[in-house]
Amino acid sequence: MRQRIVAGGLALIAAFTGSAAWDGWRLHQQVMAVNERELGNLATALSGEADRNLQAVDLLLRDTATWYEGFAQRTDADAVGAALASRAVGVQQVSVLTIVDASGLQRFRSRATGEPLADVSDRPYFLKQRETDTAGLVINEPIVTRTERQPGLVVSRRLSRADGSFDGVVTAIVTLQALQTAYSAIAPGERSSLLLALEDGSVVVQQPPSASLTRVPELSALKGGARIDTWTSPADGRAKLAAVMGVGKQPLVLAITRDLEEALRPWHDEMRSATLRTLLACLLIALAVAALLRQLRRQAQAERERQRLEARLQQTQRLEALGTLAGGIAHDFNNILGAILGFGELAQQEAAPGSALRRHIDRVMQGGARARLLVGRILEFSRSSVADKAPVHVQTLMEELVAMLAATLPRGVDLEARLDAGDSAVMGDSTRLYQVAMNVCSNAIQAIEGSGTVSIRLRRAELRTQRTLSHAELLEGPYLCLEVQDTGAGMAPEVLQRIFEPFFTTK
Repeated sequence: MRQRIVAGGLALIAAFTGSAAWDGWRLHQQVMAVNERELGNLATALSGEADRNLQAVDLLLRDTATWYEGFAQRTDADAVGAALASRAVGVQQVSVLTIVDASGLQRFRSRATGEPLADVSDRPYFLKQRETDTAGLVINEPIVTRTERQPGLVVSRRLSRADGSFDGVVTAIVTLQALQTAYSAIAPGERSSLLLALEDGSVVVQQPPSASLTRVPELSALKGGARIDTWTSPADGRAKLAAVMGVGKQPLVLAITRDLEEALRPWHDEMRSATLRTLLACLLIALAVAALLRQLRRQAQAERERQRLEARLQQTQRLEALGTLAGGIAHDFNNILGAILGFGELAQQEAAPGSALRRHIDRVMQGGARARLLVGRILEFSRSSVADKAPVHVQTLMEELVAMLAATLPRGVDLEARLDAGDSAVMGDSTRLYQVAMNVCSNAIQAIEGSGTVSIRLRRAELRTQRTLSHAELLEGPYLCLEVQDTGAGMAPEVLQRIFEPFFTTK
């Protein structure tokens, strides 16, 4: 029963734990799916918007290049400047539209910036456009432009002569401040950020702004993979969820990131609550199992106590029945024995001393005396004979017994005695106490085959709680404890159960 209760409790705990684990896993998948949809949809929308803006800039550059390559009045700076200004005004992202000749010198601008026309022949975008006629749209990494002395992106296209040779570049400058302002209205969420970077990892825009993050080359590797990936930010070392999208066919990537801890915060909150509920449920189950086991133990103890009391009652009843029978027989036998001894004494007085008849009568009287002793013992067992109790100095009694035993020990048997009772005394019959102690010690000596040791110890003992023994109960208080130990073979269990039965012997 106890094993079934424990097994049932463990099964319930396992069921609760498994259910909580399943619910936690399912909630984790749901939370991750929500983050994937939110970040992915936002990244898709923003990358599409960025692609449309770049297409507008590219269209402006294509249109300007086509117009400038066929424009005959290139020497008229005012006319070229006005034409550039009219084109740039239609694209709000562009701060300045510039024409650069084949030597790398700026020739015309869509507006005055307060800076002189500069030499940009060393700029990477100019070098790339000059080296090949297939570069197409080139976006330079963020630099401080010589046109406005502000950080910005330089987007360029090649200018070609009629024979296809290099004739310079047309550039559109988009300031980083303008880009940052454009994206500042976008709220990606708590502990989330927006990143716009070139394919080499150079950060163009970051919202919210951060000066510690300038390059993220690993983001380009995530482009085109899963809709959402896990990425560790080099700025703060925190694990993040990242939705990375390419910006059309442009050499740009746009990423929406969110701290993994923040993304999973609803899941963590629910799991803490679920863990607490599961622990409470498991604790309640454990308490219920413990209560049931305690109840079973109490029932088992009560059953054992009942069986013990029944056994004691049965033993008492058997002893009472045996005592009653023995007492009745002893009284009847004592009456007969009284007549025998009485007439025997008369016959003994009339028989001549030394005669054969006198010897026969003496033997009869000796047998009658032994019979009287036997009747006395039977009457004592039947409680028909009440002995007077007096203080018994057990230390002296045991010293006499040890002296008696030491003189009659068989060869090879040693006797060790440790008597520490002092002046303690008990109420009882000294003769019967001596007889009990002698019988126990004699049995110990007889139990040794060959050589061995019998140890006798008498000591004081203090019981602080009531103690139940096999045939009696001891109350709290001071006692004398007599211990007899031998190195013999010991008693078999069936013999041990009957050692307190009257007249029982294995001899």
